Amino acid sequence: MKFEAAGAIIMSENSDEIKKKRNSDLTVVISALLILAVSSFLAVKLFLENYENQQMKIKYEGEKIISLVEHELSIRSFVIKALKLMAEQFLEERLKWPFDVSQNLVEVPEKNGYALKMEDGRFAYDIGSITGIGKIPEAGTPAADEMEMSLYLTPIFRTIIERSPKTPWVYYTSLKGFMYLYPRVSSDEFFFSEKIFQMDFVRGASAEINPKGEVFWSKVYDDLAGKGLMVTASAPVVRDGTVAGAVSTDISTGFLDWLILTQKIPHSEIYLMYKGGLKLAGSNERIDKKIDPADFPEGSMVAAGPDLITVFPLSIKNWYLVLKTDRESVISSAFLHALPLIIVILFLFVGLILIVKLLRALRMVRFLSTQDGLTGVWNRRMFDQVSRCEFSRIQRQKSNIGMIIADIDYFKQYNDTYGHHAGDQTLVKVADGIKNALRRSTDKVFRVGGEEFAALTLAESEEKLVNEAESIRESIASLNIVHRKSPYGKVTISVGSVMVKGCDDPQFDSYYKRADEALYRSKNSGRNRVSLWVINSALKSTIIY
Repeated sequence: MKFEAAGAIIMSENSDEIKKKRNSDLTVVISALLILAVSSFLAVKLFLENYENQQMKIKYEGEKIISLVEHELSIRSFVIKALKLMAEQFLEERLKWPFDVSQNLVEVPEKNGYALKMEDGRFAYDIGSITGIGKIPEAGTPAADEMEMSLYLTPIFRTIIERSPKTPWVYYTSLKGFMYLYPRVSSDEFFFSEKIFQMDFVRGASAEINPKGEVFWSKVYDDLAGKGLMVTASAPVVRDGTVAGAVSTDISTGFLDWLILTQKIPHSEIYLMYKGGLKLAGSNERIDKKIDPADFPEGSMVAAGPDLITVFPLSIKNWYLVLKTDRESVISSAFLHALPLIIVILFLFVGLILIVKLLRALRMVRFLSTQDGLTGVWNRRMFDQVSRCEFSRIQRQKSNIGMIIADIDYFKQYNDTYGHHAGDQTLVKVADGIKNALRRSTDKVFRVGGEEFAALTLAESEEKLVNEAESIRESIASLNIVHRKSPYGKVTISVGSVMVKGCDDPQFDSYYKRADEALYRSKNSGRNRVSLWVINSALKSTIIY
């Protein structure tokens, strides 16, 4: 019987140990599963965030390129507008060139036209070339007037080329059948012909196509003077209500390639395209001609086969910046960016809980170190920090800020009469009254002394600051807290305030001192009133109201 009893005890003990181990194992398994579940969730979340960040970065880089391209194109458009205005002014006022252009034109029989002669050193390098078809225009004719206008614009043409060496040409094309081209080339390299009338940079100047006479851009074409593929910005020149010709400047597609491809975008090819899918400039890699940028939403990344397509429209009608991004590369990059964090999470998950608790404790300590424990408003330490930051900000922005200091009148007598517990309750009510009197969420209230409070307010003028200070004073008086030792029969406050308007004085202490002096002026003037100290932007004079 003894052995049986002893065996039963041992079995009982072993059973308890087994149960404890099972419970312990179960706890470990549950903890491991929990960690795995949380880690998996965070891993997926991190992956998705990285994937989204990759997309946002690509779109951000695309927007940077758009800004560069738009800046360049806007400069060209502005230049063309200026040239158009000067050309029209010359023709309208019928100004005269110092010499007869017609006398310096020579016939070119093999081209059935004429050209500006070059043997005179006067024309060798400082002006462009004129070539035209038909007979040499006589002096005083509209064609001759337009030639003189072109020569008149030569200094502007020259400046454009000098400041933008990548600009191939600046020129004027006349519907009278000639072109003034700068910089000059020989008539063997380029000569005006009938087919130029069919070019976009001339056709787009017609009143039928361009009734408002605005700047317009051509499609990409092969330069007739041999400088490769380019696009042209042009504007019609109008004389006596009729289109006489067009001023133009070119941008080579090579320059556009350089402009957009110097900006590297991860996993992406960059293109400038027309509506309909025609490529204007960009990466050498081919893009599917079926992709029409006009069919894609602006700025959104849309899947198209194995790629992600992002389209940004330009201010020029039917021009688009297109980003073609390899989707698999973005996914791989997002995963690789998330992988180290996933590993760290697996090892530090348990420690994270302790860190969170510690951070909460630290936040509570920080909160308590900046709050007044009695009234719940910010304390003096926070007042000094916030004030210095705010005054530094207004000095940078040259804006306004008001500082208000309020002190409870006859508060020592109140404590002596009603006791410190009642005094504490009054402090709470006064703090709440000041907060309620300030209307903006940006206005802050602080307890800076025993019965002294301060407020920072974004008042726009001295009058509004005085009104706010008066509102605070009236708010406390309206509480009607009985105070037998006060001549007013209730708790009141005296208020001092200072208005700073873009002051260059970096010393916060000087502002506080003036507000404090304004407070003592209120005290010495009978209490329960408001005083304002005004500081001008140079701190040369001070006035107390």
